[in-house]
Amino acid sequence: ERLNQYTPEQSNSYSNGIIFSHESGFYDSTIILNLISKFGHDIRFSTDGSDPTIISTLFTDSLILSNLDTVENTYSNISTSPYWVAPYTNNLKSHVIKAATFDQGLRTSNIYTKIIFVSSNIDSNNNDLDIISIVSNPENLFSHDSGIYVPGINYDPSNSVWTGNYFQKGDLWERWANLQYFTSNGNLQFNQDVGIRIHGGKGRNWPQKSLRIYTEGDYGAPKLNYSFFD
Repeated sequence: ERLNQYTPEQSNSYSNGIIFSHESGFYDSTIILNLISKFGHDIRFSTDGSDPTIISTLFTDSLILSNLDTVENTYSNISTSPYWVAPYTNNLKSHVIKAATFDQGLRTSNIYTKIIFVSSNIDSNNNDLDIISIVSNPENLFSHDSGIYVPGINYDPSNSVWTGNYFQKGDLWERWANLQYFTSNGNLQFNQDVGIRIHGGKGRNWPQKSLRIYTEGDYGAPKLNYSFFD
């Protein structure tokens, strides 16, 4: 069974929901994000990519989201390969807000994922390229036992080229993720849940890896309905 399955944002499994004051996207300066539960249930949220649960932070007031340029690296300081080296500078970062409603100990809404970039240099930072956001529970990628992006438990130092968690294949090594796509001007084109697996051959043990994207009924939308190529 795939890890960390939950009902995606796009499904109609729940009648409850959350209204966000701001959509995923790029903002020139600090924003104040407000969340409203349609039926008055508690809203709990996370900011580290993990799925909100009944013990996650309770939303009680607006979230002030500002520029993250000076925030130190966290996940990019995790070794993902025998050839990995630490970044020389702080990477560009976004706010990742995942939220859901809860009532009497039970989740009553889908899990919503919003990506907020706050930067006054949006155009110069992305060099007129489209931008892909992939969000998943940190353990899906970086857990020693089950993370698909790290050497992990399946790494053998005596065979460093062909071993590691990232060489594992099949359904058991597919992870749930949220995929959002922005055009070069920062406009959000879609926001949906997908499955991800590591893709490729020997390149799986390089620090940056190819990812395979899956759209199936379990994730909500059956395909990526967007014209990526002419």
